[in-house]
Amino acid sequence: MKKILLMMLALALLAAGCGGGISDSTAAVVDGRSITVDQVREGLGRFASSDQFEQLTQQEEPESIRRQFEQSLLSRLIRRMVLRGEADSAGVEVSDEDVSARMDQIQQDFETEEAFIEEIGRQGTTLQEVEDFILDSLIEEELRAEVTEGTGPSDEEIEAFYEEQGDQFGEIHTAHILVEKKRLAERLKAQLDATAPGKIDDTFADLATQHSVDTGSGSQGGDLGFVNPGALVPEYSQAVAQMEIGDISDPVQSQFGFHIIKLMDRRVAPLDAVREQIAQQLSGNEAEEEWQKFIRRAYRDAEIEVNSRFGELDIESQLVVNASGDSVPGGEPDEQPDEQPDPGQQPDEAPEPAG
Repeated sequence: MKKILLMMLALALLAAGCGGGISDSTAAVVDGRSITVDQVREGLGRFASSDQFEQLTQQEEPESIRRQFEQSLLSRLIRRMVLRGEADSAGVEVSDEDVSARMDQIQQDFETEEAFIEEIGRQGTTLQEVEDFILDSLIEEELRAEVTEGTGPSDEEIEAFYEEQGDQFGEIHTAHILVEKKRLAERLKAQLDATAPGKIDDTFADLATQHSVDTGSGSQGGDLGFVNPGALVPEYSQAVAQMEIGDISDPVQSQFGFHIIKLMDRRVAPLDAVREQIAQQLSGNEAEEEWQKFIRRAYRDAEIEVNSRFGELDIESQLVVNASGDSVPGGEPDEQPDEQPDPGQQPDEAPEPAG
């Protein structure tokens, strides 16, 4: 009987600690508006069946990846509610035309709309989610501009810096075939060397699709689009630095395997694409500190509750994190689960895993 009473007391204390508004079907509540467990579960389901998830599980445990994804998705949904509330209060609006224009800009990195849609699916998301993410980004940009107005450089200062320091904004457009074995890389390079010049592009794309272990670019014929060389592994960017446009490299070894690289173009990134980067570089930390101060205030003012199965909200980073730093929501540091829960189970069965 004593054990039963103690158990009942513990359950009563746990229920009291959950706070109003949070139920088994609710992942979080922001100013009285709910984010449901189903929203998080549906996002996780799409991600867990994607190529991106399969690639990540080769480097980390699936349950860890699921938990990271759940917490990241929930953090994003909470941020959406907080910032859209702030945008409404400030009269900040983003039009459908603005969203469409940004979507078109993203699609330019893909040969066709079908290729763009295919990549969205490979990443485990949907076109609607991409549009929502773009809307979130534009709202945040507008809010940031309003909050930090007067703290950054003028348009004239930004343009002058771009003209003087344009070299640091150089980008390369490359395609690659990534394989694990040097012998295969050498065989593919020999096949490319024996290909007629007029057929080299098609042959390279076909070989990337057939053999590249980088399935993301492989599905695009190996095309990586325009990127800053600094975003690539050193061996890759160093090899490209020695190449002329149209060249195809000998196999280049990196931590990921052996790359056969085709240099397609070089350019300086458009001013609009690096304007924010230049503004931050010129204004130092002042604008960023002002923005972070605004964000933390917005989060503190919003009444936010997070279901403990997902962890807790860290105001400083605006992320949902594990309460104790381990994989058990709300558990002690040394506590380990008896078994891994099934991501498809119902909310009242057990805490969901995440990643």
